[in-house]
Amino acid sequence: MKTMPFPHNFNHEHDPVATRDSWQITPIDEPKAIVTDIHFTEEQYLKVIRGFIPSDMDERYFVYVEKDWIFIHRSWVGFGIYKAEIKKVDEGYVITEFLVERNGKKYQKTNDSNDREEFAHIITTHILHCKVDQIIDLTKFSPDPEILEEKTKPNIKSNPPEQKIKDEEPKIKKEYVIRGKYYLRVYDNYHYMDESEAYNHGDYNIYDEAENAAKNIVKESLLHLWQTGSPIDDVYSQYTMYGEDPAVLSVNQSIDKIFSARTYAKLLCDQNESSLSDKSQNLQDQYQKAIAYAAKKHADLNQTIPGTNIPYVVHLSNVAMEVIMAAPHMKGFNLCLAVQVALLHDVLEDTNTSKLELEDHFGFIVAESVSALTKNKSLSKDQQIQDSIRRIKQLPKEIWAVKIADRITNLQPPPMEWNFLKKYKYWKEAKIINIELGECSEYLLKRILDKMDEYSKYMKSD
Repeated sequence: MKTMPFPHNFNHEHDPVATRDSWQITPIDEPKAIVTDIHFTEEQYLKVIRGFIPSDMDERYFVYVEKDWIFIHRSWVGFGIYKAEIKKVDEGYVITEFLVERNGKKYQKTNDSNDREEFAHIITTHILHCKVDQIIDLTKFSPDPEILEEKTKPNIKSNPPEQKIKDEEPKIKKEYVIRGKYYLRVYDNYHYMDESEAYNHGDYNIYDEAENAAKNIVKESLLHLWQTGSPIDDVYSQYTMYGEDPAVLSVNQSIDKIFSARTYAKLLCDQNESSLSDKSQNLQDQYQKAIAYAAKKHADLNQTIPGTNIPYVVHLSNVAMEVIMAAPHMKGFNLCLAVQVALLHDVLEDTNTSKLELEDHFGFIVAESVSALTKNKSLSKDQQIQDSIRRIKQLPKEIWAVKIADRITNLQPPPMEWNFLKKYKYWKEAKIINIELGECSEYLLKRILDKMDEYSKYMKSD
């Protein structure tokens, strides 16, 4: 799996210097700044800037330093968790503030004091091999309110046994206040049934709401594994080792149903494997299914290619044709996935189709791919293309190829009513797509550059 290139027989005594290219990583999504006060000597700093490359799956963090910024990522999924600037001072080097991931889908912990200690602990454990108090005095920081509240409670141990039973709250309420009937306990398959790695999620009065939330967690976990390099036919096995495994629990209600995250993950993966198999007969079947679905969706709204009376399905088939022609030039390319996404790429943006409906017909991988190709119309037009490209780049190269193929197909003679500025903006968007996504295929890169050259003749000042 690409996210976990653990070398064999690695000896940390002769570690190479870690760089961002040493591991497959993703940046922090939702950073929160936390004050700290870490001090390094010159000798410690020289160790820190070498970083840390994990040698096996028990070493949970990858660390590298770039331009005096330290970056810490979870080793087995590549998520960015912490980063901080290392500053030079007279007495050595300091870190006065660090950023922590607060996207709950990537990092579930939310306690600032714990993160302050964990950030220092990772550096001392993996790199400096010393105690935390040799680089930071944690006692100088005020504890978070929930920690302070816990510390200021009466000493239960000094109470008589009957008083202890009366005062002691159920453990679940100390960790997480549940107001509804149901909640989720989310385990990590890599640390299966390890309560220290589990977390509570949600608060539901209806069982079906809790189960749907659990299904969404499973789906997000499967999508991440696929996005970060797991082959479609290997996603389930990777999930059983590294995915999130939510259970539906109740505070005081009996539960007649039992939700199995693994059973649900297997169902989703089996559906996707069958529909995305690259066998020739399956490719033909899925092509016919996707084009029939898309043709009806666009025809129901009488959509045509802009500036013409040609049915919109012609544009979709042209995009699919570009992808089919590019496939032989792209190693390890899943044509069945790319063709379905090419034919369906506008159904979320231009018809009344929902992502859930698309998922029901074609699976969660196709639906997620089409969603990435769909512009967020709540953004300004200038922001829409950059936002879509950002989401596309989080997915495998098949989806990049569809975006380029779409623009190649659209670089036709523009409608007569378009003025110079509109033509130029369209050409400029093609240039952005070329720069951001062109590396996925030399064949498609040449195609889009040729089309851009042809299109430039239409950009004469009006």
